[in-house]
Amino acid sequence: MSRLRLFMVLAGILCLAPPLFAQVQTRCIDLTFTDPPTDPLDNPFGLALDPNGQTLYVAISGGLGGTENSLVAAVDLASSSVVQRERVGFYPEELAIQTDATGQLLYLYVTSSSSNQVDVLDASFRHLRTIPLPPEPNFGTWFPFSLLLSKDQTRLYVSTVEGSGNVFVIDTDVANPNGTFHQELPGERFLVPGGHGRLAWAPDDQRIIVPVTIFYSDFSGSDALLTWIDPAQPSSSSSVLLAAGGAYPSPADTAQTRDEILYASVNSGPSRLYALDARTGDLLTTIELGGLGGEYGLTLDPTGTFLYVTDLFIGDVYILDTRDESLVGIFSAGTSANDVAFTQDGSRAFVSDQGSQCLIEATRLPRAELVLEGTSLPMNGGMASYLVSGGTQGRPVTLYGSLVGPGPTSIGGHVVDLSAPVVPLLFGAFDLRGEASLGPATIPAGSQYVGLNVFLQAATVEVDGRLLLSNPFTAIVQ
Repeated sequence: MSRLRLFMVLAGILCLAPPLFAQVQTRCIDLTFTDPPTDPLDNPFGLALDPNGQTLYVAISGGLGGTENSLVAAVDLASSSVVQRERVGFYPEELAIQTDATGQLLYLYVTSSSSNQVDVLDASFRHLRTIPLPPEPNFGTWFPFSLLLSKDQTRLYVSTVEGSGNVFVIDTDVANPNGTFHQELPGERFLVPGGHGRLAWAPDDQRIIVPVTIFYSDFSGSDALLTWIDPAQPSSSSSVLLAAGGAYPSPADTAQTRDEILYASVNSGPSRLYALDARTGDLLTTIELGGLGGEYGLTLDPTGTFLYVTDLFIGDVYILDTRDESLVGIFSAGTSANDVAFTQDGSRAFVSDQGSQCLIEATRLPRAELVLEGTSLPMNGGMASYLVSGGTQGRPVTLYGSLVGPGPTSIGGHVVDLSAPVVPLLFGAFDLRGEASLGPATIPAGSQYVGLNVFLQAATVEVDGRLLLSNPFTAIVQ
């Protein structure tokens, strides 16, 4: 059967049904590292992808039962193996990346929770310096946790989970590398009582969204809230209540879509997600997940279509389609799934299993439709170019055309097809980011082509055999 004939048969079948998601496949990338004399557990916590898309950084915190590690690992994504390790403080948890003017990694920041410090690694993955936080009077550490860089990268905000709600501020202004550079700024620190969980920016890029847990005075339960606060005016803030009661609900993480829908997870309490307006904090809806209430990490895939929710209690990962907020998959990622990171093309996910010494690699993930864009009004005798995104690195992609019509169109995630006869026009392959540039192609010259409608659509076949189609696109010759 010819490739064109196969394409037409597959497209004809798939256009009649919603997209089918293959069973997610997982495997363990072993993080075990013999480290005499203590040989602590090499259990992972937070994850961060290098801007080059080739390296994943993993904070190796240690065991859940108090066995503390002090390493950060660099995982090469091409080979899915650990290629470097670097020493930091005890119980490293969260990571943040500062980039240079070209968008490449400049500094990697790590919170070393038990050591009450933030460690700095340089672009060569070498430990550069330690930034101590002021001593905490009772525990000796504020247990620094989440890291959030300001949009201009001149400040690094550090949340704490010691209970006070202190948020520390570190000078990261590379334009002024003297004075207070890479030091904690006492005059800028602020307080969010009950602050816990991962920090995030609100859509205005001025307010920080802080997960907050307020325990009752008799310790019979807690309130789980999100607080919006402007670091420049910390006395003014607003909060929204998510959950309350004796199950001790505690908000852990948020994820924000391009259309400014904010999803929030609550660890303990009801097994659900909360969807809010990211600007106002208005609660839009709740989404029941049916788990045991261990929802923790939230991560959107690179397309922003699928939201991955980790369960710290049992290790499951829920996959939510944000277009209709339907649950489209659940897979196991060990026993205590914490954080999720993706390759730039979104074809692979990596989950830190805090209950084991495994970084879980997941493949055969749900995939959104391809996105086709480009020259919509080509000139006769001119050139036309097209960009296809949303594919898997290295996979071939073909741009097809028809003069008859666009055929059925896609609604709510259903695939689409063109009307026969369909002709392959341009060929390419997806790069590291899952993008493919097709063209430029020469448009036939002559007045007889003016007003001609060419109906276009891109198609690729995934490694596991799934056919992915793009949106229909019409080019009108001028």
